[in-house]
Amino acid sequence: AMRLALAIPASHMVLLAAPIPDGVDLRAANALFVLTLALGGPFYVAGVVVAIALTRVPGKIGLFYAVDLAGAALGTLLIIPLLESGNASSVALFCGALAALAAVCFQRYCGGRTALPKYVAMGLAAAGLWNAQAERPLTVWYSKGGVIRQENVSHERWNVHAQLVVRNPVSTGAGGLYWGPGEGCIEAAGEREAVRMVLDGDAGTVMPRWDGVNLDDLAWVSYDVTSIPYHIRRNGDAGIIGVGGGRDLLTAVWAASTSVTGVEINGNFIDLLEGDLREFCALADRDEVELVHDEARSYLTRTDKRFDVLQMSLIDTWAATGAGAFTLSENGLYTLESWGVFLDVLKPRGVFSVSRWFDPSDASETSRLLALGTAALLERGVKNPEDHIVLVSRDRVATLLISVDPFDEPDIRVIDNSSSQLGLTVLVSPRHPEVIPFLSNITRTSTRAELDEVLQHRFLDYSVPTDERPYFFNILKPSAAFSIFSSANSKRGLGVGSVDG
Repeated sequence: AMRLALAIPASHMVLLAAPIPDGVDLRAANALFVLTLALGGPFYVAGVVVAIALTRVPGKIGLFYAVDLAGAALGTLLIIPLLESGNASSVALFCGALAALAAVCFQRYCGGRTALPKYVAMGLAAAGLWNAQAERPLTVWYSKGGVIRQENVSHERWNVHAQLVVRNPVSTGAGGLYWGPGEGCIEAAGEREAVRMVLDGDAGTVMPRWDGVNLDDLAWVSYDVTSIPYHIRRNGDAGIIGVGGGRDLLTAVWAASTSVTGVEINGNFIDLLEGDLREFCALADRDEVELVHDEARSYLTRTDKRFDVLQMSLIDTWAATGAGAFTLSENGLYTLESWGVFLDVLKPRGVFSVSRWFDPSDASETSRLLALGTAALLERGVKNPEDHIVLVSRDRVATLLISVDPFDEPDIRVIDNSSSQLGLTVLVSPRHPEVIPFLSNITRTSTRAELDEVLQHRFLDYSVPTDERPYFFNILKPSAAFSIFSSANSKRGLGVGSVDG
């Protein structure tokens, strides 16, 4: 047990200090080998401790095993307050202290007298407490092949979902405020303060400064391609899936929405909007804004609310790679069954808006998004999905609009006019010239069999994700790993080049 107490923090330090180089080569393989040994060390020692306790200590084996299971269950609960009150390094130190405390108990049982286990337990617990409260704690240095900068950090929050790093406010222009900036955005946004937030070292969101009163100061948000649903559905009830730093909430408030319901699975974002950063971005002070800490699909299944706009912008934090228990939490938002739930909570003529990354030369993710929207409409008995779908893009972001009711002439006219003014590209529309044949062909299908036929591809998996197979972000088929993938053999009405897995 003493070896376990020391192995846990030692293993953690190796995991912090050893980066995994980019690429597939010997250096990366060596790094993975070292990290695997370091990670496996405490588990090996813990297995020895449990084996000895179950086999060498006289007593009722059933009782011992029950205690073992109860301890494991309590540990899963204990991780929640430990993480939320500190960070991963403090948790490792506390776990080491618990193992040393176990050594104290074993020693007392067998009549030993040395005080070393007691001092180690107290020392590791004190180190964990200090690190949880330290101004510059021992924290993660590398994430997803890159170095996490430790300067200008105002908050570092942990929970079972992810590590959230919040940086000090900086003055930024259009480049730091928009996902898909339209023409004129630079002049509209000007220079304004914003807080950058990063999940697990890579997935970012932004919180712009706003006083919570001056609606004219929000006009700049309308220049983003993600705001296009509010150009045709203003003054209604809005729902936001994934609050983040509040960027989409600001768009809904700008559109004079009568109510704005933001649903966020990571409670740290809501805590910041309602707590430490409430004055910086005063969304929580608005009467029409309600922030809900919940998983969006579960909440929307239960709620009686109905929405004129339900918006989901770029929800893919990659946090699942750091917290394996939530591997499918985001994939679950991109399935046929979940989109049935989302369409159910729309009012008549309501719009479900989804924004995803887009590349005109490699549109695989956008193609699957469009296929999912078409399938969801077909599932509801819609005969002509093309009348219910609009897809608009700007640079690397595309926004899909879906309505249970067909888009009418005024809707299309507003979308065309707004797109023309902002330099957006209307890729798919009921009354718009064909831009990318493959995308248009998806929406023109009238049965699932037709849709599945259109989606066939040698290397790319455009099939509609379901709850039984919810892997929206897994685009490559296994056969692609063993083939030379070039534009010559993969073109399907798109200028598809290489695919980034």
